[in-house]
Amino acid sequence: MQLNILTVFLAAVAGVAQSTLDLLAHDRQKLSVYENQCDPPFKAVDGGYCYFLAYNVMKSDWHGAQLICSWLHPGGKLAEFETLAELIEATIFLSFDNSSYEWAPQGPWIGAIEVGDSNEFVWASTNASIQDTNWSASKPNSPTSGDGVVLDASNSFEWIDMSNNTSLSFLCETEPNPPPTIMGCPEGFFRLGESCYAVFDDTLLNWNDAQMFCASLVADGRLVELETAEEIQLLTHHLATNGYDCNI
Repeated sequence: MQLNILTVFLAAVAGVAQSTLDLLAHDRQKLSVYENQCDPPFKAVDGGYCYFLAYNVMKSDWHGAQLICSWLHPGGKLAEFETLAELIEATIFLSFDNSSYEWAPQGPWIGAIEVGDSNEFVWASTNASIQDTNWSASKPNSPTSGDGVVLDASNSFEWIDMSNNTSLSFLCETEPNPPPTIMGCPEGFFRLGESCYAVFDDTLLNWNDAQMFCASLVADGRLVELETAEEIQLLTHHLATNGYDCNI
């Protein structure tokens, strides 16, 4: 017969780290601007996007603008709206931008370019077909080949095509820095420091059964292992001040 010699035991499991960047794979447009989202001189935009806005201050032809974007950041390029969410978020941002700078009526360049004289456009960095567009009425219709795509600042930033030799302002983008990590604990556990704990002061088990019980609660669950003086202090204070029926 086994003796139930433990009057209380602690289950511990490492904190579950969930980056808000992972959530963006499903709902990126809902992410608000966060600290250190973008490296200078790029501006953080809701949805986890980073843009450099040249306004009417800097101008270049399409290829020159692409080069300038790459100078601004190792991952810099003319903006490519690869999802409908980004297209909507960027258009709203540009439409309601309260900067003291202004756009010229035609501009800025983005990273879409025509394949030959086909009126078919691709994203320059990947050569991928553009799935979601915002063409102005009767566009694209430029008679030249290899046209670039411009956001018409005078018409709600709808898309128009123009000769890639035209000198215009431009919109660059780069990937954001990872957002802050959000630490969470499994249901029934609480977090102290960097770990998650659960206290069972109404269950009597021997050491082996207690270890098995902890393992059954959650992946990596185990009896608590007090590895630092800080952890001992945190747990001692928590147990002493929260009315648990235990003797430590």
